[in-house]
Order: sequence, then C-alpha cells, then structure tokens
Amino acid sequence: VAGLADIPEDPVLIAPDGSRVPGQRSGSDLLFVARDVPALGHVVYHFVPADAPAESVAVAEEGAYFRVETPVFRAMVGRASGIIGSLVDKRCGRELNAYGTPKWGTYVGSARPELALNVLQISDEEHHGMTAWLMNQVHREQSLLSGATVTLAECGPVRAVLHVEHAVRSSRILQEIVFYRDPDRVDFETFVDWQEVGTPQTGVPNLKVAFTARLDRPEATFEIPYGAVARPGDGQEVPALRWADVSADDYGISVLNDCKYGYDALGGRLRLTLLRCTYDPDRVSDQGEHRFRYSLYAHAGTWREADTVRQGAGFNQPLLARVAEVSDGTRP
Repeated sequence: VAGLADIPEDPVLIAPDGSRVPGQRSGSDLLFVARDVPALGHVVYHFVPADAPAESVAVAEEGAYFRVETPVFRAMVGRASGIIGSLVDKRCGRELNAYGTPKWGTYVGSARPELALNVLQISDEEHHGMTAWLMNQVHREQSLLSGATVTLAECGPVRAVLHVEHAVRSSRILQEIVFYRDPDRVDFETFVDWQEVGTPQTGVPNLKVAFTARLDRPEATFEIPYGAVARPGDGQEVPALRWADVSADDYGISVLNDCKYGYDALGGRLRLTLLRCTYDPDRVSDQGEHRFRYSLYAHAGTWREADTVRQGAGFNQPLLARVAEVSDGTRP
C-alpha cells in the first residue's frame, strides 16, 4: 500500500478470517502478503500496532557473502557482485548451484560463480549487417563477477532487500534483490543507465542475466501467445513472453519478467536478454535509462505442476491496494 501517512512501527494486519498478518514499513509504504483474493474481487485488511515485533527475514554478513535465510530459501549472495552463489530450497533440501560458492576438494577450494544465479553478463557480437533483425557470432563475453557494491537496504518480517550497484564500461546498473518471507520467489528490481553504443567497429553489445541450475536432463519451455512450447536447450536465443523454464522431472526454475522477450537456454542455464545495442537502422538503440523487473521462481516438479503460468500472470498483473475509510457493512 503506497503513500500512507501514519503507519505503526510494527504493523500487523487483520485478515478477513481474523488471522494476524505481519506488515513492514518501507518509507511511506506498507508491505504485507494478501492471500486468497478472489478473481475480479477484493478482500479487506485492517492494520493495527503489533503486541511485539514479528520475526524478520534473517540476513548476516558471512565472509564474502550475505547469508539470507527465509522459511523457504537459504541463500549466499556475493558482496562484490550480487550473484546468488548458493540457493538451498529448504522445502526439499535441494541446492540449486553446483559450484557457485567455493567447494573444498582434496587440496583447494573451487568456485564457478559465472555458473550461478543472477549473473549479469555483457556479450559482444561481431560486426554484421541487419543488426536489428539478426544475431551473429559472439566474440567476447564478460560476466560481472566483482567490482559491485552490495549493501543491506531493508530487513523486516515481510522481506529483505539487498541493494547492488555496478559501474561497468560507460554504464551503471542498480538493482534491488528482494527475498520474501513467504512467497517462494526472488525478485530483481533493476535500473540501468545504459550508455553503450553499437558500431561497425565495435560490434553489438548485449546485456543479459543468467541463471544456471543443477538439473538432470532438463527440458526448456517458453511462453508464447495462448500457450507454451518446448524448444531445444541449445543456446540459441528465441522469443518468449512472460516466462521461460528449464525443468527436470523432479525440479526446475522459471524466470519471470515484465517487459523482455528474448531468452536462451543451454542445458540447465536460462538467460534473459535485457538490452541490445543494434546500429542498423537505429544508431542509438536501447541507449538511456531503463527500469524493469525479473524474478526467479524455483519449484519442485515441472512447470505445469508448479503453476508457472499463474506465477507469470501474477508477476505482470500484481494486486492493486487502496486505502479505504472504515465503514459499516461488508464492502469497503
């Protein structure tokens, strides 16, 4: 709920069934999780001061990482990158990453953070014609593994937020990584001041984000108009709408987004193209400021069993909250 003037220090909301739902102040906004809202309908919550503060999402600094613990996930987020190097699904005891954080073998520790979650990448295509229509060979790819500033921006009973700042080449990337206490999603609210330029001399720069999960023989599926289609996970970029998914029989990950349409899958890696600087016919495409959101939805079973379609729709059409005066009757 945005723009509330008087929010109690530790708000609690009373649901229609009388249960108590923890709230969280975020500036002038009130955050809480509304449940069982009927389609084309509404529910009414009343907020009151809490008798005692609710338990917050647990966040602690642990060496080169922030350790974030919710009832659903245990995550290790790189303090120099914003990469989620380890994500354990506590519901089934499953680690999504193979070597996103150091794993100690016989002699030395080994880590491959570029094969983790939320890995921002800049890839450069070589010069070619019709750049707005065609993608061509990539001659350079840079994963943003270090050099970022990561701070804890918010922590409460509803969510914890890590703020990430990257300065790379001529551009700037600001991101808020949102871990929720209850919803089994991790959201990435992203602002990019993109000043890269594609030219015949330098080629076509792209900004992508990669999520790599440890899955056994996964299948890639992409949302299309009025349906979904399975495509080979061969690394080729393909069009899709609100979500794409890579899943094995027992587990998978979906990447949801609110405005991007280019995905590629390679085995257990799913990537989303965020920006692409073509120069034919538009010489300055995608330059400037951009705001967009994407989300990691890790799930047991296949995308059908996990209801990824509903998750993608909800991410793009969130509930609308309004403040109403208290009145008699059953309607606000």
